[in-house]
Parts: sequence; C-alpha cells; structure tokens
Amino acid sequence: MINFEQELAITISQAAEIIPGRPNPATVWRWINIGVRGLRLEAVPCGGRWFTSKEAIERFLIAMASRAGQDVTATESAARKARIKRAEQKLAAAGI
Repeated sequence: MINFEQELAITISQAAEIIPGRPNPATVWRWINIGVRGLRLEAVPCGGRWFTSKEAIERFLIAMASRAGQDVTATESAARKARIKRAEQKLAAAGI
C-alpha cells in the first residue's frame, strides 16, 4: 500500500521514464489495472489522474522478479543502499 506521507507521488508517465527498459505509459497503466503474473502495480487516483511511487515500482519489480524465480537479494540490497543514500543527502541538505 502506498503511504504518501513517506513516499513521493509520481504520475504514470513519470513512472514509465524511471522503470528500467522505459516501458510505454500504456504498459504501466496495464500493470496497474490488469497486472502481470498475478501482481498489480500500486497506484491511486486523484483529481482524474493516477499516481504511483518509486517505492511502489520497486516493490512491484522485486515481486515480479521473485515470481519469475530470479534471485532478488542483490536488487533489494542495491535498492536499500539507494534509499539510505537519498536519506543521507536530504539530511545533509537540511544541515543535520
């Protein structure tokens, strides 16, 4: 479930730009509405537009890889390191 107090909302078009392989926004829309391998990308409607988050995309891609039988340990570790780095940059920018 997307928690917008902790996750930054992005549009479907923005999501398509950051997903590896840069899928068409229609593909991202299909992942939200129909899903793939029994999984659906988390998203919420607001004001006639749909929003997801980078974290929701990460969870979706890791779950897809897991269902495909791929080892996602390295992916999770890299994703965690990226989140830690972003948090440290925010703290440094705030002077903390």
